[in-house]
Amino acid sequence: MTTSERLFGVLLRAFPSDIRGQHEDEMRETFRLLLETRQGRVTRLRFVARVCLDTVRQGLAERMRRIMRREEGRFGVAVRQGIKTTGGGGMWWSDVLDDVKVAWRGLVRAPMAGTVLILTLALGIGANAAVFSVLRGVLLRPLPYEQPEELLTLRHRFRNVPTVELQGIPGPDLLDYQAGTPSLESLGSIGTLETNLNDDQGAARVTIGWVTPGFFDVLRPGTALGRLLEPSDWTPRTRAQMEDPTFAPPPMPVLLSHAMWEGRFGSDPEMIGKVVTINGTRMNVVGVLEEGFRVHAPPDGGIPARIDAYGYLPIPMTEGARAGGGGLALARLADGATLEQARAELSTVAEALVETHAAHARFGTEVVVEPLFDGVVANARPVLWVLFGAVAMVLLIAVLNVANLQLVRAAARQQDFAVRVALGVSRGRMVRSLLTEGLVFAGLGTIAGLILAAVGLNTLLSLAPTDLPRLEAVSLDGTVLLFTLAVTVAAALGFGLAPLATLGDLGSSAVLSSRRTVGARSHRLRHAVIVGELALSLMLVTGAGLLVRSFAKLGAVDPGYDAEGAVALELALPFFTYRELGRRQAFFDDVLERVAKVPGVTAAGLSPALPFTGFGGTWSAPFGLPGTDLSSESTPRARYRVASPGFFEALGARMVSGRSFERREGGPDKEAVVVIDRRLAESTWPGQDAVGQSLDITIAAYIGQGRQATARVIGIVEPIRFESLTEPDDPLIWIPYNEYGSLEAGIVLRGPGDPILAAAQVRDLIADIDPGTPVYNVRRLSEDLAAATARSRFATLLMSIFALAALVLAGVGLYGVISTSVQRRTQEIGVRLALGARARAIGSMVLKEGTRMALGGIALGLVLSLATAPLLASLLFGVAPTDVPTLLFTTLFLLAVATAAAWIPAMRASKLDPVEALRCE
Repeated sequence: MTTSERLFGVLLRAFPSDIRGQHEDEMRETFRLLLETRQGRVTRLRFVARVCLDTVRQGLAERMRRIMRREEGRFGVAVRQGIKTTGGGGMWWSDVLDDVKVAWRGLVRAPMAGTVLILTLALGIGANAAVFSVLRGVLLRPLPYEQPEELLTLRHRFRNVPTVELQGIPGPDLLDYQAGTPSLESLGSIGTLETNLNDDQGAARVTIGWVTPGFFDVLRPGTALGRLLEPSDWTPRTRAQMEDPTFAPPPMPVLLSHAMWEGRFGSDPEMIGKVVTINGTRMNVVGVLEEGFRVHAPPDGGIPARIDAYGYLPIPMTEGARAGGGGLALARLADGATLEQARAELSTVAEALVETHAAHARFGTEVVVEPLFDGVVANARPVLWVLFGAVAMVLLIAVLNVANLQLVRAAARQQDFAVRVALGVSRGRMVRSLLTEGLVFAGLGTIAGLILAAVGLNTLLSLAPTDLPRLEAVSLDGTVLLFTLAVTVAAALGFGLAPLATLGDLGSSAVLSSRRTVGARSHRLRHAVIVGELALSLMLVTGAGLLVRSFAKLGAVDPGYDAEGAVALELALPFFTYRELGRRQAFFDDVLERVAKVPGVTAAGLSPALPFTGFGGTWSAPFGLPGTDLSSESTPRARYRVASPGFFEALGARMVSGRSFERREGGPDKEAVVVIDRRLAESTWPGQDAVGQSLDITIAAYIGQGRQATARVIGIVEPIRFESLTEPDDPLIWIPYNEYGSLEAGIVLRGPGDPILAAAQVRDLIADIDPGTPVYNVRRLSEDLAAATARSRFATLLMSIFALAALVLAGVGLYGVISTSVQRRTQEIGVRLALGARARAIGSMVLKEGTRMALGGIALGLVLSLATAPLLASLLFGVAPTDVPTLLFTTLFLLAVATAAAWIPAMRASKLDPVEALRCE
C-alpha cells in the first residue's frame, strides 16, 4: 500500500462508521484505480490533494448533517433557524455556522494573506507530523512482541579489560545463568552467520540465526506455515565432528523467514518437509515464521536486521569457552518478577563464575542487564529528540507568525469589533468567533500539512541512515493523526485568540471614529512576538551551525586509506566444502592470481572485513615483546586483522616503512610475520625503527585451536579507521591471510578506469572457479565511508532545513511588522517630511525599529542557545556546544537577515511623497 493510499484510508475516518462499513473497500479500490491512471508526480499529487480535501469535507458534512438532524428532533425546531441551549448566553449552532462562513469569506476577500497563513501552518504542522511519525515508530511504539516490557538483554563486561566492548555470553555461562535465575521465565541466545544457500536456482548469500533452546520462548513469534523449532529438534554435533572432513551430518531442522519463503521459494505452500542446503548442510524445513517477524537487538549486539533462516546451534552449549565470545542472550521476566530482582540474581551468578573459573577471574566478568527496548533505541534517542525539538520550534515560529498576521488582520477589523461591542455582543461571543476562525484556518493548514507530511515522510525515510532502528514501524497512523489534531487545536488557540489583544483598546468612541487605530497593547504584543521568533530562529540556526561544523570536522578525519577509485565485493565459501585451511588457501591464491590479470586492475587484495562494514576476521588479544606473559591482565592488547598480499595497495593505505605481505607468506608451518600500524610501533619502540623487531602475538584460528607465536615485523602502515571516524581504533596488528583463512572475504580492486566493470569480470571468474560460491554486495569503497557519516549527515541536513525555514518565517514576520508599522505611521511620516525631515533620517528611523527587535531577539536567543547547548553535545564531533566562532557567525548572520527584512520597508518609507502621505489618512 502506497503512502497516498494509507493517507486516503486514514482520512476516510471523517465519515461515520456505518458509511465506512458499507463503502470503504469500494472507495479505497476506486481511489487506487484512479490514482494509477494519473501520470507524472505533479499530476498525482494534485489528484491526491483534491481527493483528500473532498473526502474530509464530505465526511465532516455528513457528520454535521446527522448532528443537526438529531438536534432538530431533540428541540422540535429547524436547526437552520438556530438551536438555542438552555441558560442564557449559550452558543447557537447557527452562530458556529455563521462564524465559519465569516472566516471563509475573509479568506476569499484576501486570498494572498490567507494562502500565506495556511501555507505557513502547513509547513509547521506537516514537518511536525512527519518527524513525529519517525519518533513514534522508533522511540515511542513498543517492540512488536508479546508483552515486550518483559524482555531483557544479557551481556558480559570484562572489568579488567576495559578496551573490550560488551560481549555475548558463551554456552556454558548461559547454562549457569539459566539454572541460577528463577526470576527469568525463559532465556536463550542467538548468533548469526552469513553463509551460502545452494539449490536448483544457484548459489545465494543468506544469513542464518543459530539459536539455543528457549530462544523462541522468549520472543514468542507466530508461524505462517508449519511450526517453531522444538527442544526435540536439537541434535548438536561435537566440535570434532564439525572439523572432521569425512563427517556427513544428517539434515537439521530449520525455520525460514517469511521474506525468504516468499522471495526465494515463491510462497510455496508445500515447503514444509522439503530439504534445503545452507552452509553446506542439508536442512529440513519445519516451519515459516509469520510475516514481519525480526529480531530487534542493540546495534552493537552483532545481529543484522535481516535473518533468512533459523536453526539450533549446531554444537553443544557446553563446548563454548568460559568468558569467551557468544551469542546475544535474550530473556523474559517471569510473572511478578522485576528488573531489579533479575539483575540481583544474575549478578550473584556472575560473581560465582568469577570465583569458580580462572578465565572469569582474570577478566573480572560482570553481567550487564538492560531492557531490550532501551538497548535497541539507545543510539537513536539523542538525534531524534533533538530533531523533534527543532521541528517543534519551527511550528512555534509558524504559529507566532500566523498570530502576527492575525493581529494585522485584527487591526484592519478594529472598527468591526467596535461596532459589535456597541451593539451589545458579549466578549465571550467574540472569543468564540475568533476561536472558530482560528480552527478553520488551522484545519485547512492541517489538511495541507498532512499532504506535505505524506510526501515528506518518504523523503525523510530515504535520507535516514540505514542503522536507524525500526524504520519499518514508521507510518502516518492514527496516533500521528491524533497528535496532529492536538497540534491543530493548540495552534488554533495560540493564534486564534491573538486578536483579543486589540479588544481591550475598544471603546464607544471607536465606533464614531473613521480612523482605524491599533492600540499600544497590540503593538507591543506584535513586537514581542517577533522578538520570540527571532530568538527561536537563532537557537535553530546556532544548532545547525554547530552540526555543520561538526560534520565538516568529521569529513576531514583521515580514515587512513584512499576510498576513491576502489571497489569492493564480497564472497563466502561453503563450510563443509572448504573446512580445511589448505583448500581455502588454494582457492584464494587462485582468485588473486586471476584477478591480477583482469584489465584495468592495478591492485587487488582481500581481507575478511573491510572498513566500516563489521568485525569479521578480527579479534582482540594481548601482545608484547618476546618473553611477555600474554596471560597477564596487565598485558596490553591490540586488535588483530587479516590481509592478503596486495590488500594495502588496493585499499590505498599508506606504508610508513618496510613492506606489505607477499604471496605464500605466513601459515602455521612458516615464520610468523606481521605488519603493524604506526601508533603501535611508536608506543612499543619509541624512537626506534620497528621493522625487523619481534613481537609475541596471539593468532586465532578460524576453525580449530589458535596459537601463540613470535612474529617478525616486516612493515608499518598508517592507522586505518575500521570502526568509527569519531574514535581512534585500538592498536592494530596485521597477519597474513594464510595464517587465518576465513571462509568470508572482501576483495578490493583498484584501477584507473571504472572499477565496477572490473568487479563484474571478477564475479565471472569466481563463478568459473566455483559456481557454488556467491559474490554479493558489490559497491564503491566511498559508499562505505559515506555510510560512516550518515547519521551526522542526516541530523545536519534536517537541522539546516528547519533552521532555514525558521529564518524565512522570522524574516517574513519582521518584514510584515515593519511594513505595517510604516503603513500605520504614514501620516506621521508625511508630517515629518513636510516639515523638512530628510528621507535618509526617515529610513533610519524605521530601520532602527527593526534593528531593536532584532537585537532583542538575538540577546534572548543567545541566552536560550547557551542554556540548551548541552542537548547537542552527543551529536557533535570536534566542536564544543558553546563554540564561540559558531555563535558569533550565526548571530551576525541572523542580524544581517533581520536588517535586510527591515531595510525594504525602511526604503519604502524614505521614498514616500509628503502630499500623498498626508492625504491617505
